[in-house]
Parts: sequence; C-alpha cells; structure tokens
Amino acid sequence: MATCQLEESLESTDISMVLPGTLVFALLLRPNKDHKNRFYSNIYHHTVGYTVIILGIINIFKGFDILNPEKKWEKAYTAVLVILAFNAAVLEGFTWFVLLKRKKTARTEKTMNGTNGYGAGTHLGA
Repeated sequence: MATCQLEESLESTDISMVLPGTLVFALLLRPNKDHKNRFYSNIYHHTVGYTVIILGIINIFKGFDILNPEKKWEKAYTAVLVILAFNAAVLEGFTWFVLLKRKKTARTEKTMNGTNGYGAGTHLGA
C-alpha cells in the first residue's frame, strides 16, 4: 500500500521538477525591458514560480502523510511556513510601496516643466 501511495506522490513530484526547468529556459528567452512582450514574460515567470513553491509545499506534506513522523515535525514545518509567508507578505508590501512611490515621483518630474514641455521663462523670442 505504501509503495502505491509513494508512486502517486512521485507523479506529482515530476510536474514540480519540470516547471523550474521551464523557468530557466524562459529566462534565457526573456525579452528586453522595452519589448512589448516583457509584461507577459513577467506574468509567466511569477505564475510558474509561485506554482513551483506551492507544489513543493504540497509534496512535503504528502511526504509527512507517507512517512508518518512525529507530529512535532509537521507543526515545526508549518510554523516555518507561516513565518516565511509573513515575511514574504511584508516584503511584497514594501516592494509595492517603493514601486508606487517611484512611479509617482517620475510622473511629477515629467510635469514639473510646465504643460508645453518647456521650462519657465523660455517662451518664444526670449
């Protein structure tokens, strides 16, 4: 019974082993920052990356079910996951804060020179 359960678990592990390979391959084909498909490349990168992380977590919990270790190991792993998830959420929030602040500053710098694009006092004939 345990070998059948192990084989089923290994089938889902195969998927989680192939996805990081596609990430590395996609990194080699990544378009330049000014290319129109860069947006879609970033979406692909983030989606596959988060999927790999989730599949890895699921595989470890499947391993706990198969091996039946003491409950303290599963609780410790869950605690580590909660701490890492909290840190990731805080850092993600900070990253978005910095990104939006940069965009806002770049937008105000573009409009600082007036509506016609010229600085103050540089009218025609001056």
